[in-house]
Amino acid sequence: MQADRYESVADPSQRSRLLELPNEILQYIATILPDDKDLLNLGRVCKEANARILAPNAHTWRSRFGQKYDIPKGRSCEELFVEYQIRTIVLNQDIDFKNRENRLQQTMWLEVIQNMLSEALLLPLRVGEESKTLGQLKETMLRSRKFLNRPRTSHPCELYYAVQLCLTPLALDPDISKGCYRQDYDIDKVYSYTKDPNGPLIEGNNLDLGMLLDFRGFWQRHLLNSTEGTFYDTFLRLAESLRPQFRKTDNSNPMSLSSSWLGYYSCVHPLPLTLDDLRRRQSCADLDSHWDQIEMMSLEVVAQSSEPFWPEMCNRIIPRSESPTIRMETVYFNGYQRTYGGSCNASNPMFGFIEPIKISYGGFSGWTRICFVLCEQVHETGQVITEAPGWVHGYEAVIIPGGRIMMGRWLDMKDLSGRGPLYSGIFRSQTRRPMNPAFH
Repeated sequence: MQADRYESVADPSQRSRLLELPNEILQYIATILPDDKDLLNLGRVCKEANARILAPNAHTWRSRFGQKYDIPKGRSCEELFVEYQIRTIVLNQDIDFKNRENRLQQTMWLEVIQNMLSEALLLPLRVGEESKTLGQLKETMLRSRKFLNRPRTSHPCELYYAVQLCLTPLALDPDISKGCYRQDYDIDKVYSYTKDPNGPLIEGNNLDLGMLLDFRGFWQRHLLNSTEGTFYDTFLRLAESLRPQFRKTDNSNPMSLSSSWLGYYSCVHPLPLTLDDLRRRQSCADLDSHWDQIEMMSLEVVAQSSEPFWPEMCNRIIPRSESPTIRMETVYFNGYQRTYGGSCNASNPMFGFIEPIKISYGGFSGWTRICFVLCEQVHETGQVITEAPGWVHGYEAVIIPGGRIMMGRWLDMKDLSGRGPLYSGIFRSQTRRPMNPAFH
């Protein structure tokens, strides 16, 4: 779309009566036209109409932009004119990241999606208000299904990985995406099969985006593909309000952990003898072993504090950051875990911490490391939960920008052969409950 291209469709010797209208009315007419082609045709009535309606600084562009997208504060009409044209041109292109050619076209497309994601994640929203930019992102992903459906690419880059990860709620939306192939993620990394699981999965500010996308690929496959026979049925039965969401509507600090989470973990028992065996049988959720049903995990955060609580036995396996800067901003929390839909009394104590990741990977801020431990509540006593006789499971994950999705892994803290991937998302707000004394 070019505002300065003019082809007269009227008699140049006569001034159109349309131009007798005040600018406000003329530009209002321009904003209610249903299609951009109609807008261009209106601008072609004559040069004066073109200048009044389609000039870069015309209010037309603010109104036109605002009909489709959320408008960031402080943006001029001319800036919105440029951005509107870029998005119109770039997003209408057919993009294929399996093609080794057209790298410049692919980069431009990713940059436009990155800008739109930033708007959808960060711009303030009223309670109950939906992001217009997010609506446009959904339409774009419906036209570009290959991008989400086949997340692995032959020439990845930080921007590609970051955009893919921030689009996880759409990648796990069965109305927009579908299950990827098993070859679209590395099951070795998902289960830390050939790597010693001792030590941090995320160390300091060093975030392996490719590894995170492997976790996303695993869940995209097993949540959305009916042939897996694993988590598909329970995930598809979830109400829409319980499905993965993009962001916290209050736009709060990423270090303010939301109170309620719902998700899955996966395991394989016994751990396969070879990597090929693991590739064939990727989860006990096929119900061929110690699982007799698929259970969803509910996590409730009760309280947050700056007071450190992370026992040494936990720190040996999942260590906190050694950075003094990160330590100063670490937030500790406690709560409980239970089976979603199960008895409120059958809950297990939980404690952990969240650390900031200071690097804005892919241009997105808000990446956060979360680590927590769940202990089996064998009996109600005041003893320290890490000394309880039941199972103790540790979790380490990344909360992606938007604050509503975490992905990572879990470990059996007493037997490291028990381990696997974790996915969880915020699913509702909940009144905080009194702190359980067994958490201390």
